[in-house]
Amino acid sequence: MGAAGAHWHQPPVARLWEVPAGAQVERALRAERTPYELRAAGSDLLFLDVTLLGARTVPGSAAPLLFADCAGLPVALLAAQGHPRLAFAANLALLAAVPGLRLRIVGRLERAAHPRLHLLAAAPAPESGPGPSLALPEAYRQRVSLGFDALQHADLPPAPAGPAGAPPAADLAPQPPLHLLARPLEQAVTGGRSALSARLARSAAGEEAHLRTAGLATAGHLLTALRAAAADQRRDTFGRLRTDDHHAYATAWLAAAAYREELATALCAAAWSAG
Repeated sequence: MGAAGAHWHQPPVARLWEVPAGAQVERALRAERTPYELRAAGSDLLFLDVTLLGARTVPGSAAPLLFADCAGLPVALLAAQGHPRLAFAANLALLAAVPGLRLRIVGRLERAAHPRLHLLAAAPAPESGPGPSLALPEAYRQRVSLGFDALQHADLPPAPAGPAGAPPAADLAPQPPLHLLARPLEQAVTGGRSALSARLARSAAGEEAHLRTAGLATAGHLLTALRAAAADQRRDTFGRLRTDDHHAYATAWLAAAAYREELATALCAAAWSAG
């Protein structure tokens, strides 16, 4: 025999959706700092009540993204997996065609400068709210795993409800150019010091100026320090590169990497608290 499990609208499970989104994001970001094997189960998940807004193309995205309103905050809902044999993409496409649909969802936070969530599961919204919701068959037990259960048109309202629309362009401004710091940090790992030194010699000055213009002066300073440390390779009496002068380079890389992690976390937390 199998147990049906607790309904998402009933205690004690319903309490998960009563926690404000900002507090849930803080908890998920703390979980990311914890080794995976030591994390509390579900500590990296968000439990939200949302209203779908529809799909919209945003800067830096190859395909339109599905957006939802969460207490006044536009949240991009993404497929949790891209495997073609999973139902995530097909289910998101169906949901994107029904703006105004209310859902109770579970997703995994993506650390980004705008609210983004990898959608894992959904259920009908609480009956007390306005607007349409899912009408799931009894076999689904009032919740659907979006990777394994294929939604049908019959599960959705017959037509879009109301004038709900995707968030305005002002809410979808490009993300801060943190990639200008992240890219050389990753190249230092994959290509080594010499490759990083050659790359930064060609492009670092413009990237540093771009970071400072974007208000990321510390990132620009750290990129400058990383470039200088990568290029400062001393030679011995015979003209050979010394192998014992890595302290300054390692320190510069570690400082930039730690800053990138802290800034990415701070930007994510600020984005979710903006609503």
